[in-house]
Amino acid sequence: MVELTKEVLIEVLKSHYERLKNDKGKYIEGVKNGIDFAIIKANQLTATPSKPVVPTCTDKFIKGGRALGASNLEIIANAFRFVDKKPDNDFSKYLKKNSDEFINAVVNGYEVEQPKRWVVVKSEEYFIEFKSHVTDGVPYHSLNGANKDYAYEFTDKRKAELVAELIGGEVEEV
Repeated sequence: MVELTKEVLIEVLKSHYERLKNDKGKYIEGVKNGIDFAIIKANQLTATPSKPVVPTCTDKFIKGGRALGASNLEIIANAFRFVDKKPDNDFSKYLKKNSDEFINAVVNGYEVEQPKRWVVVKSEEYFIEFKSHVTDGVPYHSLNGANKDYAYEFTDKRKAELVAELIGGEVEEV
């Protein structure tokens, strides 16, 4: 199902009008006038606001409050109390700079920020995993690689850099 935004509404109304444009009669003229009026009003709407994108720590805080059965007001009030108790916490740092966005997220919904991810590539093969086994009593480590669709995605860039250094590859952000 398509989300109804201002733009989608206007397109739907225009398509209904187009289907009727060659029809005649008082009833049809009334329908066309109604569609014209609806298009004018739709154009006066403000653009559909997008939901704020919040960090994972904020998502966890909001979900924690919801799990406890807290109302929106209680979640918001508890957030500000939390900042007083743990001012150096990641969530507290976010809230200090983004209080309006946080309140909007609690009341109107939100999307969760996707963390950056990195892959390691060497000679057009993407790192998947290390394979370790023992041959003649000697440990042996090999690199399994494949195309980018199957690459291991690191959420810690430093770890990706260490693997790249170990295998002589490069780090790419995905």
